[in-house]
Amino acid sequence: MTSPRLSLNAIVLAAIVMCIVMSMVGARSEQAKTTTGLKIARVDVSAVMSQYKFAVTGTAAIQKKYDVEVATLRAWGQNNLLAAGDQDALAQLVAADQSAAGASADQKAQEQRLLTKSKGLINEYTALQSKQAGNLTQQDKDRMTELMRRASDTETRVNQSKTNDEDELQTELNTLRTKAVQDVTDAISKVAKDKGYNLVLSSEVAYYTDTDLTDTVVASLNK
Repeated sequence: MTSPRLSLNAIVLAAIVMCIVMSMVGARSEQAKTTTGLKIARVDVSAVMSQYKFAVTGTAAIQKKYDVEVATLRAWGQNNLLAAGDQDALAQLVAADQSAAGASADQKAQEQRLLTKSKGLINEYTALQSKQAGNLTQQDKDRMTELMRRASDTETRVNQSKTNDEDELQTELNTLRTKAVQDVTDAISKVAKDKGYNLVLSSEVAYYTDTDLTDTVVASLNK
């Protein structure tokens, strides 16, 4: 990942608000057609999004997935001399330790064993590097080659997984944004028609109107 933590809530909500504000929302009802003049109301789109359960829970799920993936890549990268299977096991144990329930005593002990093993491999590699070239045995050279291969394989693995994870998260974010924008737009239109308003503006555009439909729209979305 490009950052230790991405504020997905901010990105999703900002994108959604911008889409809705740019398009604004107009809704003409049968009641409005029989009256003269405009009936105007406003909606605080940011407030709607912060209370729309689908958007909130969807964003939280993506954030959780992102956090797990970041922790996994960090575990791989910081323990790059472990075998791939040990890296995966360590990443799962770290995730368990960071979860709400926390890791069990056995899981913590296993995590510590893998961390100790990783530290031992790093110390071994450092010691081999510190030897004079003429003092390296063939066994030493083979071992260095093996450890260097593991480090290289880990780097490749991290980069590939990072790309795949980012693509997957971006797809999920786009899907969430598209649905949330459509849901909110539909809800505003429905509320406006039901209440006889023929123009509804975002609070980003209209700082004040006599009527604010924010709470009504939120209730309509979450019912």
